[in-house]
Amino acid sequence: MDSYGDGWNNAVYTITDSNGEAQATGTLYSGSSEVDELCDIFNGCYNITVSAGSYPQEVSWKVTQGGAVKAEGDGAETASGWCIDGLPTSTPTTAPSSVPTIAPTSVPTISMEPTISAAPSSSPTPAPTPECSEGSFLNTSSHECQGCPGGRVSAGGPGKTSCSECPKGQFPNSDQSECRVCGAGQEINSDDTDCVDCTAGRYSSAKIPFCTECVVSRARNR
Repeated sequence: MDSYGDGWNNAVYTITDSNGEAQATGTLYSGSSEVDELCDIFNGCYNITVSAGSYPQEVSWKVTQGGAVKAEGDGAETASGWCIDGLPTSTPTTAPSSVPTIAPTSVPTISMEPTISAAPSSSPTPAPTPECSEGSFLNTSSHECQGCPGGRVSAGGPGKTSCSECPKGQFPNSDQSECRVCGAGQEINSDDTDCVDCTAGRYSSAKIPFCTECVVSRARNR
């Protein structure tokens, strides 16, 4: 502190340890009071010396720890043998003990390391699409292959969800994989399931599904 209020006018404090080594130094540059926090002071005993400066009669000071006064004085003065305790020491800690530590408890620990997990989907994974054989299609309700109804065909394969109707004059082959057409001299039977030969006096050409009556030519007498 400074009773006149213009700082310590070149008066300086110096704090030394028990070996005489300086641990802190400072002054009041202006004003009537100031507090220096001595962060580098550890447990131990110290001395403080305050130089005279230009107006020692205006100077006063004190050293406190946690509200307790460790040393104080007026003007150029030295206070010796005051001690600081309850702070970390500058002496390194002792070597680790060779005694094993107690076994860990069963209480679960919480890791601060983030983990990555795939969020579950709210939608079920779709079943693989079956590959249906020839003459069948995929029933989208049951998700199973089903045979084509009569008169329809399917080449099969994945994603085939329906069978096709044969064009007029054609009919499914035996495994309903494709449509057939009758050859020359044949026609489709009444059930539209097979080819039959034309009866006597009838004929057909290839790809014509029915037989036609033959026309009989007549010669005219003169």
